[in-house]
Amino acid sequence: MSTAFQQILGLEVAGPARSSPRDLGLSMAILSELLVASEACEAARLQRKVVSYSSDSAIFLLFDEGDASPFGCALDLSEMLRDLPLMSVRMVLHRGAVEFEPDRTRPSVVIGEGIDEARRLLEDAVPGDIFVSEYFAEGMTGRAPLPSVASQGAGRSGRIEPMCIAILTHTLENDYRVAEALRAAFIADGHEVWNDENETSGVAWAKQIEARIRDSDAIIAVVSHAIASNELLQYELEIAAEERRNRGRPHILPVWVDEPEAGNPPPVLLSQSLYQPVWAGEGHTEEVMKEVRTILAGGQAVREADRLDTTGRESATDANYYVRRAADDAFENAIRNRESIVLLKGPRQIGKTTLLGRGIGLVDNLGWRLAATDFQMLAARQLESERAFYRVVVTTLCRQLGFDFDFDAEWMDGLSPLLNMDRFIRDLLEVSDRPLVWFMDEADRLFSSPLATDFFGLVRSWHNARATDPSGPWDRLTIAIGYAAEAHLFIRDLNKSPFNVGRRIELPMLTRENLTDLNARFGGPLSAPSEIDALFELLNGQPYLTRRAFETVANGQMTFAELLARADREDGPFGDHLRRILLSVSQFPEVWGALVESIVSPYLPRESEGLHRLVAANVLVRTPGGKYELPLELYRRYLRRYATGEAS
Repeated sequence: MSTAFQQILGLEVAGPARSSPRDLGLSMAILSELLVASEACEAARLQRKVVSYSSDSAIFLLFDEGDASPFGCALDLSEMLRDLPLMSVRMVLHRGAVEFEPDRTRPSVVIGEGIDEARRLLEDAVPGDIFVSEYFAEGMTGRAPLPSVASQGAGRSGRIEPMCIAILTHTLENDYRVAEALRAAFIADGHEVWNDENETSGVAWAKQIEARIRDSDAIIAVVSHAIASNELLQYELEIAAEERRNRGRPHILPVWVDEPEAGNPPPVLLSQSLYQPVWAGEGHTEEVMKEVRTILAGGQAVREADRLDTTGRESATDANYYVRRAADDAFENAIRNRESIVLLKGPRQIGKTTLLGRGIGLVDNLGWRLAATDFQMLAARQLESERAFYRVVVTTLCRQLGFDFDFDAEWMDGLSPLLNMDRFIRDLLEVSDRPLVWFMDEADRLFSSPLATDFFGLVRSWHNARATDPSGPWDRLTIAIGYAAEAHLFIRDLNKSPFNVGRRIELPMLTRENLTDLNARFGGPLSAPSEIDALFELLNGQPYLTRRAFETVANGQMTFAELLARADREDGPFGDHLRRILLSVSQFPEVWGALVESIVSPYLPRESEGLHRLVAANVLVRTPGGKYELPLELYRRYLRRYATGEAS
């Protein structure tokens, strides 16, 4: 067999179109006819630049490296499939190594890493999208070509069906102007349009905004680099991305007010779409609208983002302002000592992910093997299906560790998923004598899943195996878990929980001494100890907000006196954070009830439903006496108006 690096267009029939052998056969025949009708595919075939290979419910088109046809073929198919609503097809563009039979022009057997990865990616793809792998995107030059539909954005049916469109924008005048122009154009096109900035903030706003986003057909995020890191905008996009993973909608399309390549990199959620229109100034709105219409008419091309290996290391800038705490030494010592399970507990924005990232750097420097899994990236369907869950976990570990494992061939249906996973981890450990540290972030994402008890029970069994199977490889495995909620609320069987046997390390707030250190690192923007005391009283050493406060004053955005005066206002330095807090807790009646009770008390004297959510979000903390209170004066000042009815 010969091996070649190929561009791969994978197509798989999905949904009702494959409900029976007859339906599947008919669907595959229709898909083959569409490929013949595609101008891009036919041109590549006539130039002998493409071969096809069919398998079960999938077709793979293999293109030579450097050929521009794969994307054009995918766009042709996306457009034609819009006229066939009963045909549900997943599409993937990937690059990888492929092995052929000697006669490459008539492949009866095609194997290799490229095909295997394309098959896996098809499972993650949303029907109707063009799912572009990281490796294919790296090989693209310039911007992604637009769908080949009419300049007014009409598809073969002659028009775009009316949509419910949400426009997200925050803070800057230019962003508002662009958003309002887009809103007027969408309304003129007959779409229902909702703009989050047209809503008055408050409890009523917070309760409806998530429903608005989830019910939308498309999300247009008007962004610039000045606000790309806005916390509320990122939260809104997280809601939209989660909904899209679950039901295939809404489309998520950023419209940039400045070039996306300039300045700081945009958040991951903003970079998923390969289409990112740029508004170049007054008089450019209609050109942007034509591009947006075309994109919405032709289907969305999205980068591969449904990967779990996203727990990252801190940047050099972050390292300059990182404050070491006693927990850092305890965490690093546990890693160095190769303890079986290391538990890193703390609420949101306390520094768990950063410390896990520093742990990754430590393991790398030690020359050990490492893997990192961020469970926040899991889609809902992957938490409901054991096979889908273990496939994505296994594939991620194999990619990171360079381990060769054919899931379809080696995952044995006759064994339970737990036995298969146990066998896989043993094989993974036995190929090397070097220690392996597996970092797991956002483990809370699994707690409410039906998979949680079995998966964490398996993790517990690897800890037990150090004693029960001393000749095995288990002393080479360390698992570091970052989480926020109390695990015992979800995993009741103590014998199946790793959360009561591992080395538990809790991340604390910053101290006054830490603030003094930070003030020096930022060049002394706070001029007196009394100002440091005032900042500590306001934020109680919350790391994320404390750093933002120092940055705001050090960068000259406002004086410290102005920061204190405007701290609890929605147009103040923490406005996006405060609105996100209000938005996140008001979605759940039991959570909101607990919050109201905590404000009025000022302590919660008993257990209330929703408390664990508030604690994980760092909106409430549990005192040594077992009561609950708001951790920051900032939160008390802001939320009191809503919790007591002073604002609505």
